Amino acid sequence: MQNDWLKIDTAPAALRNLLVNKLRTAITQGRFSPGDRLVERSLCERLQVSRPSLREAFRQLEAEGLIEIIPYRGPVVRIIGVQEAGELYDLRAGVEALCAQYFAERGTPADIERFENALKTLTAALRRGDREAIFTAKDAYYEAFTDGCHSVPVKAAASQLIARLSYLWSTSLRISGRVDQGAEQMKAIAAAIRKRDPASAYEAARTYVLHARATGLEALRQSAGPAPKATARRSQAELHTESVAKEMG
Repeated sequence: MQNDWLKIDTAPAALRNLLVNKLRTAITQGRFSPGDRLVERSLCERLQVSRPSLREAFRQLEAEGLIEIIPYRGPVVRIIGVQEAGELYDLRAGVEALCAQYFAERGTPADIERFENALKTLTAALRRGDREAIFTAKDAYYEAFTDGCHSVPVKAAASQLIARLSYLWSTSLRISGRVDQGAEQMKAIAAAIRKRDPASAYEAARTYVLHARATGLEALRQSAGPAPKATARRSQAELHTESVAKEMG
């Protein structure tokens, strides 16, 4: 029997966090796209959870800015406009720069080794163009990066901004030259951290995000076509949960 990537087997005490993590990952990895409706009945069946448990998870994702709960329609993956995306990137540039600065100041040798290994794995996945490996390696890279700063508020802020912009991160990879550019910029961040140079680490991380901003916004503009009719969009969104299941086998 094939495993369903959304199925959860766990004790009730940890259910809410696992639900949030599963759905957050599905959104940030593009399994659900901006504008897609998250159909409660279908998700409850696949996750084998109750509606109250699922709705608790939805409220957390709404607080994180990943979904919005629309009256009479239910939860929908948030659509980010160009202006909002630009503002989120600006915030992220400051937070990631501070994260890199703190990493250079506070990171242990073990933190640095873990970060550099995660960077090598991510770079290799990007070169291969392996979608699943890219997302797994990206999560490991940012986990190592944000852990290395040893700051709870900076890690929390960075993680939320990264999650909200993940869809644009993946689409921006289609922009010619971005993979090579991004890889070199991430290497510059790692090099500055290894040298224990907080100022250079700050600037390298800020430069990386500002370049990601340019390509992310360009990808967003390219993907924006004529707005679909509301009825057609609603029908497509309602079927998307089931189509994801078929895609994943």
